[in-house]
Amino acid sequence: MVSLFYAAEIVGSFASAQLLDAPTDDFTKAFRAYSVFFVVTSVGYGVALVNEVNNQNEIISDRDSLSNMLFGSVAIFSWGFTDALIQGILYWKLSLYYEDDKDQSRAVGFFKMVQSAGWCIGFAISPPTRVSPLIQCALTAACYIIGLCVVDFPTATPTPDEGVMNKVEIAVSSETTHVQQL
Repeated sequence: MVSLFYAAEIVGSFASAQLLDAPTDDFTKAFRAYSVFFVVTSVGYGVALVNEVNNQNEIISDRDSLSNMLFGSVAIFSWGFTDALIQGILYWKLSLYYEDDKDQSRAVGFFKMVQSAGWCIGFAISPPTRVSPLIQCALTAACYIIGLCVVDFPTATPTPDEGVMNKVEIAVSSETTHVQQL
């Protein structure tokens, strides 16, 4: 299952690049990427919830049925895909908000610190002897919902073609004689 998670990360990285490199404004890029994130993550949590509710009282060795493996695989793939997707979105947004290299480095460092803290908490609660799988699913789903509530969409910015036109208009309106340098 771990290899499936990381294979899905590869697919999610490719998807984030496709979504965020589209020739459209930043708001549309973000809306599309967050929509894919929402749908795929919701599928993962839905499948995991059904699987955990249906198998709550079973011993782990009894859960190796094909249906349980398929449910688990869909959830793991969804989470690997969206892990890469949301990281791609975050790095893209950091490039929008922080133009200076030093500021970008600090922002990425802070993100990695928060991400590592999340992994530490996740590993601390992961043994089912500490926290039941159903409660683990509920806790991570709560983090997902909180994250959705605090999403900050970038404002619409001009596409590259519109940006060139705006520069020419600004140059002409400010009576610059070197329009050809643009």
